[in-house]
Amino acid sequence: MKKFITKENLLHLVLFLSSINILIWFYKKYIIGSREVFWDLAVNYCAGKIYSIGNTPYGFLANNPISKCINEFAGLNEAFAYNYTIPLVKLFSLFSFINFSELKKIWFLIICICTFYIFKNTKILFGQNKNNVLFLAILFFSFGGVFFQSLLNGNIAIIGFTLISFSLISLYKNNIKNFALFVLIASLIKPHFFFYMLIACIYKGKVFFKTFILSSIILLLIYSMDFFFNKEIFLDFLNSMKTMKSDLWFFSFGGGLGIISINEQLPTKFLSILNIYFPSGPSMFSSLFWLFTTSIILIGTMYLFSIKKYWVLSKKKIFFAFSILIVTMCLPRVAFYELYIIVPTIFYLSTKFYNSSNNFLSKLGFIFLLIMFGVHDINAVFFLMSLIIFVLFFINFKKSYIKI
Repeated sequence: MKKFITKENLLHLVLFLSSINILIWFYKKYIIGSREVFWDLAVNYCAGKIYSIGNTPYGFLANNPISKCINEFAGLNEAFAYNYTIPLVKLFSLFSFINFSELKKIWFLIICICTFYIFKNTKILFGQNKNNVLFLAILFFSFGGVFFQSLLNGNIAIIGFTLISFSLISLYKNNIKNFALFVLIASLIKPHFFFYMLIACIYKGKVFFKTFILSSIILLLIYSMDFFFNKEIFLDFLNSMKTMKSDLWFFSFGGGLGIISINEQLPTKFLSILNIYFPSGPSMFSSLFWLFTTSIILIGTMYLFSIKKYWVLSKKKIFFAFSILIVTMCLPRVAFYELYIIVPTIFYLSTKFYNSSNNFLSKLGFIFLLIMFGVHDINAVFFLMSLIIFVLFFINFKKSYIKI
């Protein structure tokens, strides 16, 4: 009996129970319930239809040009606005003649392909010794099934993160050009995906700076083309970016994860304990605080580990995973459907801690994995990210060497 009751079996049990719970939720909501899959796809589909007839797809609430279309095809209200890039709406305009139900079938195929490559690429990086079924279950059902739920909502981010998974494979194999190319293409879907270029700045150091500058110029030129040839829609696109930082957007969709999001909400929750009212939401202070904090974190990390080479841990994959975590943590906001890469990264580092010969670190890794498999809260992602980064910093600057 004692041989059966092990830490590893307990972790597998927690993951199994969480998986069953999520699948029951899916059955109730989507199989016998009234929820429709891929509802977020309607936003891109309708934006493409509007753009195909020469109109701007950008606008919010009363000025939302796609409101009738998204209500018809997905039952969404006018708060669901198109806020993605002009290259993406041009792509979706090619599908404007297709019925939405047919597009959903095509999208299902795309999701299957993307999921396969994200699974394949992240397993090469972070789960080589894991059973395929177990690793897939970890991807799908960790943190309350954020990966699985992201597939259901149909957000375009999955294509971007498929490209980013290829970019990470390229970077780990020292193919810097392919890494930059994949991130550049992903940035044409969502501009903030370019932030992932900083992973190579940390991981490769000064060697990558020239490529980073060149990639920045290329992306700027691509976006500038729409400013010169499609100025009105480009300005609408910029206004949609501004809308995403407004109170209206914050109270409609929440702040997501990230340093700026925490700063928008933490003072309100803290002061409420003292019965002091302080409004939550976007502010200039939150943005400046994020800029100041992330600048210190990123520049400090690059200086310490990439330039001065203070990284003492022997395995380069740990530093590679650390680079992914620290860049993701510094993103201003991270939505729940943008965690495709971070879930396997956290799993890899938590497993490394769990398998450590250091007793304290092993116990810590076990707790991290328990949280990952058992806690159904998206905030647990940022919590574990921060803790793992802190632990890795601590290990590197501890005088007595700790082996992972």
